Amino acid sequence: MISDNMQTRFNEIERLARAAGLRPYDTHFFQVPSSVITEVASYGLPTRYSHWSFGRVFDDQKRAEEMGQSKIYELVISNSPSYAFLDKNNT
Repeated sequence: MISDNMQTRFNEIERLARAAGLRPYDTHFFQVPSSVITEVASYGLPTRYSHWSFGRVFDDQKRAEEMGQSKIYELVISNSPSYAFLDKNNT
């Protein structure tokens, strides 16, 4: 999961959003290694069928990251509830 400090900040952001009249979905935050974010991103949707082409997308994304051409710092799946995957190496 995430640190208490980050959770406090996210709670404050949610409070401000609601005060502004917005209705955000509940969000589950996860601090994960970049490989997990790359895996989730390569599927596109969490409940998508299994297919070999997603493995190719994963390899392409991983190779681009290793070469310094690409980096996914966070990935949000905007459904209800929302899931936010945060790179654990971010500060």
